[in-house]
Amino acid sequence: MNLCNKFNFENPQTLHKSHLPDHAAQVRAAESPTGCGDDAHCIPLEAEDGRSEIQGHANQPITSAHVQLLDHGNPPDEETALKRCTPHQSQRVSSESSFEELGHLPSQRHVARTPLPRVATISRTYEVLTNTTEEVFRIYARMTRKSFYSLADALKDHHIFYNNSNNPQAPVEMQLLVALSHLGMYGNGGSPHVLAQYYNISPGSVENYTNRCILAIIETLEKKHVYWPNAQQRATFTATLAGRTVFDRCIGFVDGAIFPLTSAPTKHKEDYWMRKMVYAVNSLIVCNWQRRVIYAVHGWCGSAHDQRVYKNSQVNTIIPAFKRAPGRPLPPNKQQFNYELSHNRVIVEHTIGMLKNRWQSLKSLTIELLGKKTAKRLNAWLRACVVLHNYLLDLCKAEWDELNNPVENFDPDEDEEIDSGVISGEDVARRDLLFSRFCQLL
Repeated sequence: MNLCNKFNFENPQTLHKSHLPDHAAQVRAAESPTGCGDDAHCIPLEAEDGRSEIQGHANQPITSAHVQLLDHGNPPDEETALKRCTPHQSQRVSSESSFEELGHLPSQRHVARTPLPRVATISRTYEVLTNTTEEVFRIYARMTRKSFYSLADALKDHHIFYNNSNNPQAPVEMQLLVALSHLGMYGNGGSPHVLAQYYNISPGSVENYTNRCILAIIETLEKKHVYWPNAQQRATFTATLAGRTVFDRCIGFVDGAIFPLTSAPTKHKEDYWMRKMVYAVNSLIVCNWQRRVIYAVHGWCGSAHDQRVYKNSQVNTIIPAFKRAPGRPLPPNKQQFNYELSHNRVIVEHTIGMLKNRWQSLKSLTIELLGKKTAKRLNAWLRACVVLHNYLLDLCKAEWDELNNPVENFDPDEDEEIDSGVISGEDVARRDLLFSRFCQLL
């Protein structure tokens, strides 16, 4: 409401219009040079005691920041009127267009939004990153420049990057760079809004680029790089390890991997709450001696026991460690056997550490589990990270210093947790057979 129409003045001789109740009166007030009406203008008036001589309808004193309406007279020119107006009135003069927009609100639903300024485009950002140093490029792409272009070349023919529209998608390389940053950033740094500001695109585009690349990675590369070794590959692998360890016939090492969630799921959240006081999902990872993932199961809630996940997987053979009887120590030879087993089994811990260090979004997943659709997206997210892990190992065998950083053991008692389940008789027989071979080598 106009400041001049805000009060009911007591002096009828100095009051030209005390109120403008209708919309037309407000428009006339807005169109005047001072914003106070057709036949009146505003000047500040201050009495000797520092207060205005005008009293409001509630008999509240009005200070010099308020104005008095003058009766009929020759109005000053526009420049003089602007000088006499208060700062609040100057703002009203500068916002005449706002009054006009408000006048049209009954006839339209929305007011045009002012576009956000952008410092650059995604093309410019991509150009800067691809021409920067190798270290900076690794921070955002999570791989070397050579590996990045090789991956983009492997995905460029996927149908998800082509549509029947007059507006073509962004180049595959740009979409892939955004997706890799989304997978490889930890916490709020990898949120769609932060990446949108950096790459000068919308948050929705960040999600679209990531979803497309995840789908292309799974459908194009998963069968080629994540698979169970066949008989010939197992024989070759066994011949390579012959004489090096008693576990030379071991195909892989299995362990559970916990991936924490940033927020609680909306449905059955108690199933995802684990004893580490976080919401998480549980996965089963099987890797070989080269730290390649040869089998993975995703999607189990955090409260699920590792033995339960193992029993519902397609892995049906495991070599457990010896457990001592209550109050009795293990014999020295069994202690050495357990040490040899744990010494080799630590490879799967290294693999999970490499996976989380390269794709750091796995340290705290920001995907909100709202239903089946988001649960499928979470599983696809995990599968894509595993595929990229194997792809890069097969491509260049690259070893980063960052990948070798130790990862804090999220579940230090998980070895005991795994062994606390029921072990089948066949697994015990295989362990005893290996133990007899181990004793012969001592």
